[in-house]
Amino acid sequence: MKKKIVMTSILSAALLIPAGVFAGYSYLADGIYGSKEALVKAGGTEQQYEKLETKLERAKQVLNEREFTEFMSLNKQLADYNLRIADAQGTVHPERLTKEEQQNYDQLLKKLEPYFEKLNGTKEAGPSVEAGDLILD
Repeated sequence: MKKKIVMTSILSAALLIPAGVFAGYSYLADGIYGSKEALVKAGGTEQQYEKLETKLERAKQVLNEREFTEFMSLNKQLADYNLRIADAQGTVHPERLTKEEQQNYDQLLKKLEPYFEKLNGTKEAGPSVEAGDLILD
């Protein structure tokens, strides 16, 4: 009887642990666009989403915790603008912003610049990261 309980426990753990790890993974890109579906609905593609996720994973490895938190916050703000000004094909039109919004948009890009330089200047293998990667195109 004990042998049966032990085997059942081992089998249950073998099935539940991988499922729990998979279910527990959250995409970094969701922190910016909400979900893959939201990006696609705004005119982006699943490939753009996956590319962004790869670059954010790299940024998480390269930047320290404080830098990464700020980087994600700035990207979220930029994405909020981009989702508002993107057309049905996902092309971003900054000219649709008011003068004040355009200034804020440009300031966001300037604040992100040092992060892109740091990410692109590292010797670690990985794709380069640019502001255009974080917008729809």
